[in-house]
Amino acid sequence: MTEQHAAPLKVTRTCLSLISALVGAVASVFVIFVMSQKNDPVLLHYVIRLTAYLFVTIAIATLPRKIPWITIIACYLVYAGFIFPRISWFYYMDTSRVDAESFYTHLYLFTYPAIVSTIGFTWRLGGGSSGRALKIMWSGIIILFSGYLDVMWHTINPVPSRATTFEPSHIVAIVGRPVTFAEMIWFTVAHIPLLLIIIYLPIDRWIDRLVGQEK
Repeated sequence: MTEQHAAPLKVTRTCLSLISALVGAVASVFVIFVMSQKNDPVLLHYVIRLTAYLFVTIAIATLPRKIPWITIIACYLVYAGFIFPRISWFYYMDTSRVDAESFYTHLYLFTYPAIVSTIGFTWRLGGGSSGRALKIMWSGIIILFSGYLDVMWHTINPVPSRATTFEPSHIVAIVGRPVTFAEMIWFTVAHIPLLLIIIYLPIDRWIDRLVGQEK
């Protein structure tokens, strides 16, 4: 008698999306309701936040392409029903709490990633590949945390002096100290190779090997 072996369990693209969405949702709840909302330069905090967002991007990138276009309206509900009302409250009504509370979280950790995720979602909804959807979203996050925003903040705004040191928390968390304006520029430049690596990685090929080619 010949011994029969069970076929290996294959993960489908939809299953990968559901698992990633579940893990991303749990991690996001932890980030929002358990972690500190202060702008602290703690590297572990950024690792946890980026890990949560990593699973969210995988969930979006592996969504079925044949989903109703009207689902994009859900993105507007998130923007208009939570993110912008919170940001507007800090700006118009409660400016004394901006530094001490969660303005940083709502602006940089909710709004910008939400915009990036919406762009990746619309790419996927329009028939784009999973790998390129991930590249779109990951590139957007790399640009945010590369220091480019901080350099431009001190360039386009009427900052009194660039001769002093600055303390952008995500840079201080990595460097371990305040940085000069020139160091912020070099920090940004150092992220260009990482951005190029993400752009040219064969992510679609890796996903196809994991869950099979998409029809």
